[in-house]
Order: sequence, then C-alpha cells, then structure tokens
Amino acid sequence: MGYDRKASVWGTALASMLSGMTKGAVISKMTNEMKQSEMVEKQNLVMLTEIRAIVNNEFYLLLLTLSISSFIMVISEMSRIFGPESTNAFMQKS
Repeated sequence: MGYDRKASVWGTALASMLSGMTKGAVISKMTNEMKQSEMVEKQNLVMLTEIRAIVNNEFYLLLLTLSISSFIMVISEMSRIFGPESTNAFMQKS
C-alpha cells in the first residue's frame, strides 16, 4: 500500500514537471498528495476501529439476551416442576 502511494506521488511529480510547473510547485503538490493519502489511511483506520466496537457491542448484547432468556427458562421450569410456591420462595430469597 505504501508503494502505491509513492508511485502515485512520483507519477504526479513527473506529470507536473512535464506540464512546466516549477520545482517548488512540484514539491508542494507532492507534499499535499502525501498528506492527503495519509489522512485517508487514518480515516480508514478510525472506520475499522468503529466497526470493531460495533461488532463487540452487538456480541455482548447477544450474550446478555441469551443469559436473560436462560434465566427465564430456569424459573419457568422450576415453576412447572416444583409448583408456584417454590418459585415464589426462590424469588424472595434472591
């Protein structure tokens, strides 16, 4: 990826020189292109970090949902097996 960026900058410099731009203008244009490509790389990195955070949040939300549904299933099974009195006693203890 770094090689492509350098090739692009040097290609721009060559085209600029052929079009008759001065050495200072060519260097300025090369510097601006380098800064712009670095900024795009940083934006891509930030975007990947945000996507990773969203995926992690979705995963933890899924785990929370599964644990709550498991707890509800255990309580309903206790009620079915032992009757409503034992379930009420369990709920009052916790």
